[in-house]
Amino acid sequence: MSVMEPILEEHPQLICVRDAVMSTFAMFLGAAPAYTGILQADESREQIVSILSLVGERTWSLMLHLPRATAEALALKFAGFEIPFDSADMGDVAGELMNVVAGSVTAHLEAAGIKAEMGLPTVVSGSDLRLPLPEGLNRVQMGFHSDDGPFSMAVTEGDARHVARRSES
Repeated sequence: MSVMEPILEEHPQLICVRDAVMSTFAMFLGAAPAYTGILQADESREQIVSILSLVGERTWSLMLHLPRATAEALALKFAGFEIPFDSADMGDVAGELMNVVAGSVTAHLEAAGIKAEMGLPTVVSGSDLRLPLPEGLNRVQMGFHSDDGPFSMAVTEGDARHVARRSES
């Protein structure tokens, strides 16, 4: 267990996200991916990132990071046919996969008494992606590993009232 691992136990919403990712991927992979712990962001590799906001008492964003090889392998299993990484269809798969994961996250949150509504996914891809955070938001990136390769889910979170006040200034 890493030094940062207690973060997960202190924040039930992060446990909801971890469990939702594992159960969602288990549905189409046939087995849950292994949770590998809290990671440092790795923006240098070629990847596709699907981003979706959750809005409620707090403002959240989920960011599903799929390295190229993992994305291609997961797309085959999720869609049922090969999808080239550089195609528009890969963006559709990444966005739809995020929708499914986010639906599971909101169900897990609801069960924990935390209300959140889903937005629409945005997808970006490339190497050396920099996704800077506005002031006042925190980020935790959880790593996972499946037989098809590694991937991660980043959760950014902040107080919606704080973000609203910042946008009014």
